[in-house]
Amino acid sequence: MSQSNPANRSTLIVDVDETLFDTTPRKIAILHDLFGIPATYEEVSADYYLTDYLHSPKQERDFFREFHSGKYIHFDIAIDCAPQVLQRLSAKLSLVYLTGRHAEGAQPWMAQKSATLQSLKRFGFPLPEDQNTFLIMKQYFSGFESAEIQAAQDYEHKMQVTLQLVAQSPVVAGIGDSFSDLLVYSAHGVFPICLKRPHFRDLNRLGELAIRPFVADDWLAVESRVLELLKQKSSPN
Repeated sequence: MSQSNPANRSTLIVDVDETLFDTTPRKIAILHDLFGIPATYEEVSADYYLTDYLHSPKQERDFFREFHSGKYIHFDIAIDCAPQVLQRLSAKLSLVYLTGRHAEGAQPWMAQKSATLQSLKRFGFPLPEDQNTFLIMKQYFSGFESAEIQAAQDYEHKMQVTLQLVAQSPVVAGIGDSFSDLLVYSAHGVFPICLKRPHFRDLNRLGELAIRPFVADDWLAVESRVLELLKQKSSPN
């Protein structure tokens, strides 16, 4: 966080893509605009990595250059109950949205910060303008190279930021939809909560983590577990 935590609250770390927002509509719009491919929500949701649609390295680069820009973010939709749950939790915790999205870009349309803030506001999430809510993004996007490079950059970014957050204030939990997110949280002693989205395929790997995560089917289950953790922290023993 770039500023101090004024209420000295515990912190909750929250991923953005597929944790706060369902990006399926964004993918549908890009497939249509770039390749003229008509696809339904059900089809794209079932094919998370778009293996039936992207058939060459060039198609993959072209698609993800747009996906990782700010141009199509307005197509994202909030995941059920996420705004309401985080509004309630924000009364008790500081929130940190920790994302691999880029604040700035080589060209204006590549920057994601403005579009991300607009999405948070449109769906009623707690906003970073509040003194207890923060948005931490990667700084710069020059263009998509490969999924492997993108994933490595995201992982390193989240590792560094989580280390800083843990040093600044107590972190009650970290919420994410990917094994990589859970690995980052548990590596720093942060209790990991997995929001189990349809694409999550790593349940058999959860035993590899330093801290066994809680697996939540929805945001109401997330809320219940976070409140339990807060209660445990506030108990004398």
